[in-house]
Amino acid sequence: MKHFTLVLILVISGCATTDITLNMDAMKSVKTVAIVPFTSRVNLKKEILGEAEDSFKNAFLKMNYKVIESNKLNEVMKGNNISSFTVEDIKRIGKATGAGAVLFGEITDYEEVTREVMFYPGSITQNMFSNKGHDELKYITTYTFRIIIRLVNVADGSEILTMKNRTKEIQEEENLQCCNSLEAYRRYTLDKMTGELVDSMKEKK
Repeated sequence: MKHFTLVLILVISGCATTDITLNMDAMKSVKTVAIVPFTSRVNLKKEILGEAEDSFKNAFLKMNYKVIESNKLNEVMKGNNISSFTVEDIKRIGKATGAGAVLFGEITDYEEVTREVMFYPGSITQNMFSNKGHDELKYITTYTFRIIIRLVNVADGSEILTMKNRTKEIQEEENLQCCNSLEAYRRYTLDKMTGELVDSMKEKK
């Protein structure tokens, strides 16, 4: 996809960070986490959703939580005629599985866009400060990825944990492993988010 744009570019840092809200008091009573199949607001391959789901499953396993995987949860829900995730349904999931919390994940943005960008004399670019005496047209590729995570308490439907990657769009940088493709940025972000989740849980225990 290409767009023609005349802008003065300010480059976003390629390092993703995570916004985390965690109720550690509520988390202390959770021993088992049931994972709902991850979803997306955009059209994605199942493998991408599965990779994201596995990343957070492995993070909870690393923290010594018991995990009920999404395929097992689907079987339990079908067996108990549960087809939605209202507060009452989440309570029923807790009773049927023994889980103390239910994990939801949603990818809201996933896109690669190449734009034609006009750099003006004196504009700031990623690698230099340009003082050329003429305008310069370049192709700039950006990668967009955002995932939102929620961990919901089966006792009352309250959110124990919410997470999202703060930086959802970066500019391509071929020399940086995290930023040379959309796939690389997605995997880098998931690795960083799950790592920060584990670190945050350790700090608050």
